[in-house]
Amino acid sequence: MKRLDYKEWVEFLLPNSHPMEYLTYQQLKQLKTEDRKPIVLLECNIENYHCVIISYRTHPCAYIEIPADHPYYKKDWEEVDLPVHGGVSYSDFSIPVIKNKHPLKSWYLGWDYNHFEDYYPFSFLVEGEDDELHKWTIEEILNHDLLPAVEKLIKVKEKGH
Repeated sequence: MKRLDYKEWVEFLLPNSHPMEYLTYQQLKQLKTEDRKPIVLLECNIENYHCVIISYRTHPCAYIEIPADHPYYKKDWEEVDLPVHGGVSYSDFSIPVIKNKHPLKSWYLGWDYNHFEDYYPFSFLVEGEDDELHKWTIEEILNHDLLPAVEKLIKVKEKGH
């Protein structure tokens, strides 16, 4: 299998993405309930895999739709090994915010960017400075996780397990 050209994919996808926004605790507190809704930062297809990056206004998460003919289809997140930040932490028939086009036929795997070293609005509650914590960009999520994960999914499908 030929390695995905990450640079080419990032250059293609970034112009279509919503800007990443990290809110402070004070900003989050001031938002009205209706303004606290998650934001789809990027929704795209990479090598026929439906991929989504969502901001929950406190941290981003990424998801990949697994096709029915893939060995990871309907696998629990704990059974899946993908090279992503913090490991896979989500598996279900749908993801929040995105209208599911194929209810009960789709299967999504996902992971979050809300770990000890990652920025989140309540980081002032722990020792350390907010500026020491990592604020992920869409480009980093693509390069570090989404593209390598798709690449691994392609290899797993080719092997059949």
